[in-house]
Amino acid sequence: MLTEGFVPTEGFVAILERLQRDSDRYFGASTIAIEPLAHFQRRRSELLKVRIRAGAGAVYAYVKRYRLESSDPAERDFVTARVETDFAVTERIHRLVAGREGLRSVRPIACFPDHLAVITEEAPGELLGRVLKRSAWLSGGRNFDNLCTALERVGQWLKAVQMMDGPPGRFSLDEMRDYLDVRLVRLREVDAISPDERQAILDYFDEQRGNVAAADLLEVPIHGDLCPGNVLVTGSEITVLDLAMTRPGSMYTDLTHMYTHIESDRTKRWVSQQKVERLLRATLRGFDRNLSPSKPLFALNVLQHLICKVAKLATRPPKSRFDAAYKRYLRGQYHARVRTLVRSGMDLELNSLVTQ
Repeated sequence: MLTEGFVPTEGFVAILERLQRDSDRYFGASTIAIEPLAHFQRRRSELLKVRIRAGAGAVYAYVKRYRLESSDPAERDFVTARVETDFAVTERIHRLVAGREGLRSVRPIACFPDHLAVITEEAPGELLGRVLKRSAWLSGGRNFDNLCTALERVGQWLKAVQMMDGPPGRFSLDEMRDYLDVRLVRLREVDAISPDERQAILDYFDEQRGNVAAADLLEVPIHGDLCPGNVLVTGSEITVLDLAMTRPGSMYTDLTHMYTHIESDRTKRWVSQQKVERLLRATLRGFDRNLSPSKPLFALNVLQHLICKVAKLATRPPKSRFDAAYKRYLRGQYHARVRTLVRSGMDLELNSLVTQ
């Protein structure tokens, strides 16, 4: 939710006063003027967009305050750690991508854990999700080529981030299977799949896991929510946003999350299949020129994202009749993709997946 002309609340006032008090440290100026411009409400945080004037120049920035849902000290400790992680990762990635062609980053300004706040400079660009929607009407040419290059750079960004130093660990396929089955059980509870269908998906998982290379199970830093809504595009340059969920995980978690978002456009009749294929190839090429979607761990990550999407659509109450009909349509499309994926490995029919 956006609130124009927002008057900062007490929590924001304390943060802005601290920025002014330490303006030399953060902006290299002894005196600054801060002008609130807009306020955004999110489920677990709120954002205040501000203009910061220092001398003849101006900087646009976002003050992000995390929200507590209770007075439990354990929750505050957890959120405080998340704030510190968010800022530390933003700093590391800012240094990491500096000087890399086509890769930009959000500039970190300040972190105030006692206020559960992170302040970053505004990054230029348009959300990738909007660019992808508009691409349905592109006939090709320079704009579409720029979009392909931008997606290739998303893959390059992922590869660069995965090279960051971190604690060595092994990705657990057992935990991945358990996570997947929790969603399958949820689908069973709402009669979205049958017991046989649940078992067929788990059998497919077990068959594929036997082919996963040991080298692919090395844990790497992952974004945790890499999707078109968290990437800004300027021409063919990209900036990845929202690093608060960064954690160790599978090398293909982020890549397949972006991949499944783009691949969902295959269901839209007005979108060129050839263009979708070009976008998918560009995304994979930036990460690994030799990567195939049939690689076992890649396929298992795709399966997990698809099942999570189906579970969300099946269990979230519709807001209207139109919303209910649209969700049924989307569920059918995602179900069909699951069926195709599973049958490609086991030649099994999951008929009711496309009729629920």
